[in-house]
Amino acid sequence: MKELFGQGGESVWIQPPFFCDYGSNILLGERVFFNFNCIVLDVCLVKIGDFTLFGPAVQIYTATHPMNAELRRKQEYAKPSKSGPMFGLAVERSSAPA
Repeated sequence: MKELFGQGGESVWIQPPFFCDYGSNILLGERVFFNFNCIVLDVCLVKIGDFTLFGPAVQIYTATHPMNAELRRKQEYAKPSKSGPMFGLAVERSSAPA
C-alpha cells in the first residue's frame, strides 16, 4: 500500500474494490479506512486526516470544470480536497470541489 499513496499507507485498511486516478496525490493520516467501492479522483492533492472512515461507495473528486457551458467545452481544472482527523463519510456520498 505504501507504494500506491503519496504519503501514509502503513496503517490504511481498504476493502476492495478501490479506485483512484494516480494515488501519488493522496496523503493519508494514521488508520484511515475505506469501505467497499470507494473512488478518489486525485487529479489534485487529497489530504485525509488520522482515523478517517469512509463508508461504502464514497467518492472524492478533485477534478472540476467551469459552470459556464461555453468555457466547460474548453477548460478543466482541479481543486484540492482535505478532511480533518476523525472525519467520516457515510454510504454513497460524494465530495467535490465547490
